[in-house]
Amino acid sequence: SSSKLSKVRLSDWNTETNPDCQNGECNEPFVEVPIEKMIVHEDYKTSDRSKHNDIALLKLEREVQLTKFIDIIRLPDESEASDLTGEKLQVAGFGVTETGKTSPKLLKIEINEYSFERCKNVYDEEGVTLTKNQVCAGGEEGIDTW
Repeated sequence: SSSKLSKVRLSDWNTETNPDCQNGECNEPFVEVPIEKMIVHEDYKTSDRSKHNDIALLKLEREVQLTKFIDIIRLPDESEASDLTGEKLQVAGFGVTETGKTSPKLLKIEINEYSFERCKNVYDEEGVTLTKNQVCAGGEEGIDTW
């Protein structure tokens, strides 16, 4: 099935409640903003199993007010990301859980970054080509980012 991203939802970590509250503290109600334009990396190919250049920029239809719960995620520049081997990385998402269903709550875990050589050996066996532009992390049984 082909779906087109039409909006972003900000400040939402539980899709079943609005606002979201935990330990007596609540965030503001979520904010949905339509996407004006999506710019997919010019070299990204959906058929590429290696997922090279799997990134896009989203231009929103309106400016978003930054808050305690809505902020910018800054990507590292080349010098900061040159060697993260052994570092703990945080990943988050509303992924599929061990039940086979998508989680209504935003999940977050820490995973280990692995060396390019270690990952290349594993992925070569699967027919997937890695480049040094990709981050390789995870690999522990039962801990992933699906």
